[in-house]
Amino acid sequence: MRQLGYFVIEWPLASRFPLRSRAALEDAGKMVKQVLGGEWEIERRRDRGERISRQRKEDIRAWWFPAGLRRWHYFGDLVKELGEGMKSLAWVDKASESSPGGQGDRYNPHVNVLVPYGFITRGKFHRIKRALRAALQEPDLIVHYGYTRSR
Repeated sequence: MRQLGYFVIEWPLASRFPLRSRAALEDAGKMVKQVLGGEWEIERRRDRGERISRQRKEDIRAWWFPAGLRRWHYFGDLVKELGEGMKSLAWVDKASESSPGGQGDRYNPHVNVLVPYGFITRGKFHRIKRALRAALQEPDLIVHYGYTRSR
């Protein structure tokens, strides 16, 4: 692979509480996959009444990302929390000053997605952010992207 793109998709503090269950995290992860793979756009167009031919479907998918890997990160001891039904999860207003990076015990679910892609134009990146925010119903969703190329 000559280039690799890296998305970090993070929910704002006010919206993290609903993501406390495994089912909610799975649903959000599946939605991210649908958006980045182009399936969400296809379904949205169909919902608006647009007829989508096989060729058009392939054209839409080609604009997005053909493959990718996603992984959730939580900034906390999630294995312990899931085992206890997340009953002991500490919801804090500010990060502990003694923790590295200032993260403390704050629950910060975010999904990292690797895609076989390089540079993304500003317009394409804004379109991706708009689609993710609409699909996940989170207008303040935080989306970062970076990439690397092999030499």
